[in-house]
Amino acid sequence: MTYKTKITELFNPTHKYRLPEIVLLIVSLLLFPFSLTSQITSPEAIYSEPTNYPSGNTNDPVFFYTDINTATLNISLSGGPYTFTWNRYNPATNAFDIFVSSESGTTSSISGLQETGYRVTADDGAGNTQDYTCWTFQPQISDVEIETVSENCFSLVLNASNTTKPLNYYDPANGTSVSVDYQLTYKWTSAPEGPDENNPASDKSEQQISIDAPVEDSDISVTVSTRLGAEESASLHYIAIAVKAGFRQEPEGRGIANEMDTTKKHSAPLVVRFYSDSTKGHNLVYEWTFGEDGRAFEPNPLHTYQIPGTYLNILHVVNEVSGCEDTSEPQEIVIFESDLQVPNVFTPNGDGINDEFRVAYRSLKKYRIDIYNRWGRRVYSSTQPGLGWDGTIGKGQAAPGVYFYVIEAEGYLENEKYKLNGSITLIRGK
Repeated sequence: MTYKTKITELFNPTHKYRLPEIVLLIVSLLLFPFSLTSQITSPEAIYSEPTNYPSGNTNDPVFFYTDINTATLNISLSGGPYTFTWNRYNPATNAFDIFVSSESGTTSSISGLQETGYRVTADDGAGNTQDYTCWTFQPQISDVEIETVSENCFSLVLNASNTTKPLNYYDPANGTSVSVDYQLTYKWTSAPEGPDENNPASDKSEQQISIDAPVEDSDISVTVSTRLGAEESASLHYIAIAVKAGFRQEPEGRGIANEMDTTKKHSAPLVVRFYSDSTKGHNLVYEWTFGEDGRAFEPNPLHTYQIPGTYLNILHVVNEVSGCEDTSEPQEIVIFESDLQVPNVFTPNGDGINDEFRVAYRSLKKYRIDIYNRWGRRVYSSTQPGLGWDGTIGKGQAAPGVYFYVIEAEGYLENEKYKLNGSITLIRGK
């Protein structure tokens, strides 16, 4: 009779025991060395869980390993000695009748495990036995692949396919097969991330994911793992078919100190270099619109604005293979109307400060200045507003005093005409 049978008989209300028999049975149970809580252990297991037999019998441990070849099963009981007999499960008979090993003592261990069930019977030599059962498996995930379910100019749908090795244990009561649930999880990563920072692949944990269509070639990976310890990964190098129109614009200044050209108030004519973001798509056809000032059809055009005004620059790109297209947000360029300001004094003394007579100007199409001394002799003339008079006449220095200028200029807009005259004072100083 086993230990479990003795307990069942003791508390069976249909049996009529005389008091001496009950006392004797209780004493024998208390003195019997088997432990009700003893169980098979396996230190190499990375995860374990109890069985879920359909018959509802007592659950046994199920051990999972990354390498079952290095695993062991152990049993340890107090008292003893015992004869431990290990048997392996036989699906043909639904019984643990395949002999593995036998040894005596208070502990026992076996190795060289297979993916099946094991039962060890402990016999104290006095007709008392106790059985302990477990199951051992090495989970495996294989054939992981990333499948492209669908792709278009706006979205990309990917699916992680995989296979798992079937893991089945059997109900000792009736041989019913029970499948182990892998409970797979998925971890996606992408480099670089997609165009929408709120919808990157790296935030996804489903088997099938939908993300914004990448506009750059991307290395997308998925790792499939399970609570049982197995893990496998796959990668996909995705060639983008979607596009994203993006660019930067860089005005090219002339570096003239007295031209009133700033980052916000540009002077005409203004030359601007445009740089498209060529990493955001393949097989691109470019179409630039420079407000009302023309178009261009190259990746990095150079455009000159001649007329003051506000221009909204836009880039439209098309992947000529996939047909995907995109239009950028407009970027503004403001070119201000003409301006002309004339100083009334300069000091050509070589100290680097105000050494030349220069007008301050912006967006002038035509310009001419003539400077005269008090006797009406012209001492300086120029058609370049960026140039200035350095206070010399011929090869000599002009005398300090008052000089007179006449300026005629035109801006790019209608009615922007200037005809100025006035006096300037040349001061030599020390």
